[in-house]
Amino acid sequence: MLIVNTETCIGCGICEANCAFGAITLEDGIAVVGDTCTLCGSCVDSCEVEALCIEGAEKKAPVDLSAWSGIWVFAEARHGKIAPVAFELLGIGRQLADQRKAPLTAVLLGSDLHDKTDELIAAGADKVLLADDPALAQYREDVYGKVLEHLVTKYKPEVLLAGATAIGRSVIPQVATA
Repeated sequence: MLIVNTETCIGCGICEANCAFGAITLEDGIAVVGDTCTLCGSCVDSCEVEALCIEGAEKKAPVDLSAWSGIWVFAEARHGKIAPVAFELLGIGRQLADQRKAPLTAVLLGSDLHDKTDELIAAGADKVLLADDPALAQYREDVYGKVLEHLVTKYKPEVLLAGATAIGRSVIPQVATA
């Protein structure tokens, strides 16, 4: 439950402006929470006077991101062929990696793709992480998601780029949530 401390609220309207769901309004100079609140927390994060809090939610310590570095591109492949979007992303990823002075890594999942890594290097990747296994021959969201999650946790990239394809849109939210 989102709680408004009426003693602290100054009625600035920042929470109302930051609520993507239109759940907060100002009434008599005080924030009021409506039924459409999803407890996303964006209003809590934006409140400079800390007048809002989510009941039962403990404030988490900030995550140390200093160990996370590098730009990754999820190089989607189907039927033994790298998707064109992977090459587009490598071009953008190369620019971003150069700006950040970070390595660019292509991540390739599938089966019998050993001969495809040179294509990714030629397209701008500094290195390729290849997960090549018969279990990855056919795309399965849960399996690909677990493999990507493991790689991200182990190697800690700063950015992971993926195409807005059916595969990208299904697997990347799972990885992001994890």
